[in-house]
Order: sequence, then C-alpha cells, then structure tokens
Amino acid sequence: MKITIHESPSLPPDSVEVAIYAQQEGPLTQQLTTYLHDFSADQKTLLVTDRQRKRQVRVPLQAIISTEVHRDLVTIVTTQSILEERIRFYQVLENLDDRFVQISKSVAINLDYLGELTSTVNGLMMAQMKNEQQFSISRRYLKNLKTTLEGDLR
Repeated sequence: MKITIHESPSLPPDSVEVAIYAQQEGPLTQQLTTYLHDFSADQKTLLVTDRQRKRQVRVPLQAIISTEVHRDLVTIVTTQSILEERIRFYQVLENLDDRFVQISKSVAINLDYLGELTSTVNGLMMAQMKNEQQFSISRRYLKNLKTTLEGDLR
C-alpha cells in the first residue's frame, strides 16, 4: 500500500478528500473503505446546550449511550456525564447516525453499548445496556431493532 498526501487550497479548512486507486476492487479496497467510513463516523459530534451547567458541549456520537425524552427535556447519557437540553426529540434523532436505533417513542440507544435483550414474564422486551441502564422496547419499534441487529451480524 502506498500513501501520498497532496495539499489542495481549493478544499475547505479541516476537510479531507480520499481517493483509493487499485487495479481492481477487491477485499482490501472494501476493507479500507469500511475503515474510512467508520473513522469518519467516529469524528461526528452532537452540539448539546447543557441546561444544568448552562454551557454548550460538543459530544462525540460514539460517547453517547442513550437519549431519552421526558416532556420537552431530552436527557443524553454519555460515557462521561448526563446532559439535559430543552429540544425536540426528533431534532436529536436527526443528528444521530446508523449506530443509534429508536426503541420507543421516547428512547433511542447506541447499539455499541447494548448488552443484551431479555424478555419479561408479560412478553415485553427489555434492552440491558452495558452501563446497567434498562429500557423497555415498544412492540412498534421491535421489528426495526431486530432488522438492524441482524444486519450488523451479517
């Protein structure tokens, strides 16, 4: 593998363009493309105005464990802290990527932090997160969760 870097003044600041040259597309080019997509996804952040601390925080998406709404207050649980912001839930969902899945009308979780799914006595499904949080999964969103998880296993 050969790596060459060319400076281009026509690109916006803090912007990078990557081109892959190969004799033909194969497993190595696919692996490299997947790595670059994952790398760029890990760089994405969510700007949150933390209501309690009265400051704006830029949170990397990979650090968000779950988001939950109560009335008009969205709680964002990260690996480091719990942030609260007065914002509509759909506005938060629009800024999350594929690693997040909505499991009820008021909760979305990061699949990277999903520990296990369990079934309760009354037939409800529960999501047990790696940080010991538990959420009930609405039947309305269960099919989408299963489809997403099956896609990740392939």
